[in-house]
Order: sequence, then structure tokens, then C-alpha cells
Amino acid sequence: VVDAMLRALRNPELAVEERGGLLVGMAPEADRAEVRQAIVDLYAMPEGRAKALEAMWRSVHPAFRDYFAKHLSDSDPEIRRAAIWGVGYYGIRSELDKLRELFNDEDLRSDALFAYSLAIPGDISRARMKGLLARIEKDAQGLSEMEEDLVKIALDERLMLAGKEPVFQPLED
Repeated sequence: VVDAMLRALRNPELAVEERGGLLVGMAPEADRAEVRQAIVDLYAMPEGRAKALEAMWRSVHPAFRDYFAKHLSDSDPEIRRAAIWGVGYYGIRSELDKLRELFNDEDLRSDALFAYSLAIPGDISRARMKGLLARIEKDAQGLSEMEEDLVKIALDERLMLAGKEPVFQPLED
């Protein structure tokens, strides 16, 4: 499958939209220099930037860490959304104030809450997650039931990324 995706990626006739979708799907392959370069090339095209940023955060490859912060105020909502997720997955704590500001944007609040839950400082241990949940709820000036579920998913994701069992949604056998 990866070989077929690489062949498609090498096709110079591939439309920007298709290239974006392909690279999002290939994000786990970002250890390959060719894939990383293709993501950077897509990022250089304004019409491909949102998908490039999405591929970057999905890859969690260290080479992409510095791309997100500068797009948190982008005029394009999809670029801004991808930047928010990147800040979360890369745990870019210098941007936590900007994420908190986005709690007031009804279109981006849930994205900002998820990212904030991934990036907020705190021990990544099962015992600390309920305390982090309370802190996020306070910082967000309350959470709806749906938002609380979203934050719990993000905190579990944070545990799993650290190789630990989730707290709120135990893994099924």
C-alpha cells in the first residue's frame, strides 16, 4: 500500500487536493525524507497549506514542530484549525494563552479544548488526569457534557501517546 502511495505522490500531475489527502494518509510515513519533503512542498502552496499542516500534526514528526504557532491567527479557518491541533499534539506550551483565547471562538472552541488538553503542563500519569480535567474545566470557564467527553478523550490520548493505559475510556480487548 505504501509503495502505491509513494508512486502516486511522485506523479507531478497529481492535483493539490489529491496530494493533500494522500499526504494526510501518509503522515505515519514521515520518517521517510521523501514524504517529509512532499509535506513541506505542499505547505509552500497556499492552497495546500491546511492539508500540509494536518499531515504534519498527524505525523508528530519533530521536524514539523515549529510550523504551527505562526498560524494560530491565520485568516483561513482550516489552516487555523490544523495549527491548533499541531500545538496540541506537539505540546507547544508557549501557545497555551492563544489556545485559551480560542475558547471564546465557538467555531474553534472544541478544537482548542482538545489541543489544550494535550498541551497543558502536568504529570502524564493516570492518577493526575482527573486533576487536569478539573483544571481544564476551570480554565475553560465550564464545560458542556460533550466538551467534557472531548477533554477526557484528549487526556486519554495523552496517556496513550506516553505508552500508558487510558483512564476515562478503558481499552477494549
